[in-house]
Amino acid sequence: MTHRSRWVSAGLTVIAILAIGYGWRTAHYNSHFLSDTQIGGIQVGGQTAQQAAQTLKK
Repeated sequence: MTHRSRWVSAGLTVIAILAIGYGWRTAHYNSHFLSDTQIGGIQVGGQTAQQAAQTLKK
């Protein structure tokens, strides 16, 4: 393996790891509110829509 192809492989590996992490966070926040989200002054960050509805009922 040449020096250049090692750098290319390392770069592609880093990009793949970042893409997997980005995909995981995107999937997570499709069903959860972002951190520090407030509805009517009540914190609902990190909760699902169902959990947030229950929090707001209290």
